[in-house]
Amino acid sequence: MRLRGRYLGQAFEGKLIAVQQMGSSGRVRITVQFEEPVDVVTFDSFSAYRRRVSCIVDETGCTAEKTSDGRPHMEIEATA
Repeated sequence: MRLRGRYLGQAFEGKLIAVQQMGSSGRVRITVQFEEPVDVVTFDSFSAYRRRVSCIVDETGCTAEKTSDGRPHMEIEATA
């Protein structure tokens, strides 16, 4: 399944490669392979790229964990 969204504030497109149900809460652990690596550091003099990440999202496609500016770590939407 193709996905797009934002990870730590950075836009991404990628592929859903794993899904695991987390009990009856409606939350699922997903693993996403990004098409292009995502730089998860906002400093100009340093970079840390991620190619694949796992996280737990709710039925809206968002994580409960948030960045310091209040955005979910991961926000996803399915693509066609």
